[in-house]
Order: sequence, then C-alpha cells, then structure tokens
Amino acid sequence: MMGMGEPLLNLTNVVPAMEIMLDDFGFGLSKRRVTLSTSGVVPALDKLGDMIDVALAISLHAPNDTIRDEIVPINKKYNIETFLARFAAIWRNPTPIRGA
Repeated sequence: MMGMGEPLLNLTNVVPAMEIMLDDFGFGLSKRRVTLSTSGVVPALDKLGDMIDVALAISLHAPNDTIRDEIVPINKKYNIETFLARFAAIWRNPTPIRGA
C-alpha cells in the first residue's frame, strides 16, 4: 500500500482498507501480496503489528541520515538506525496476529 502521506500516521483508515484487501468478501488477496510501505514512524510499527499481518517495505529515500533529514522530516525523530533496529526486532520476533 503506497500513496500520498505516511500510512503509519493514518492507521485508523489504513488498517480497515488493508482488511478489505485481505478479506475473502473483499479483494481476497493473500497477505503475501499486500505490502505496506513506510518511512518509519517507529511507535506505530508496534501498533500495526498488533492490528494486521502484512508485509512491510522500508522507504529509505536516501543513503544516509544527513540527506534523509532533508527529504524525510520524520528521520529527525526516528533516524535510519532506530527505524531499522525496530524493524529488525519485529522481523526476528513475529507474533501471531489476530485473524491469522
């Protein structure tokens, strides 16, 4: 799921939209075919994991924090290292998700 804006800042609408994509009475897509692309709102990664089980894509936009700070404002709060560390912790330790 990609579009305008950061999806992790809009979980109230993004999660129901993804549930429709996954539901047999909606689009009936496999969770392997649904990917959420994020720039890295670190606290929302945990919330997302508690709400729905989909793949994540990381939108880095730059090779280092100096350049990324200019392009991606959230990087000043959650830099690449912080974001990737949290992402890796979630990836290594997947938890059962409701409805899975």
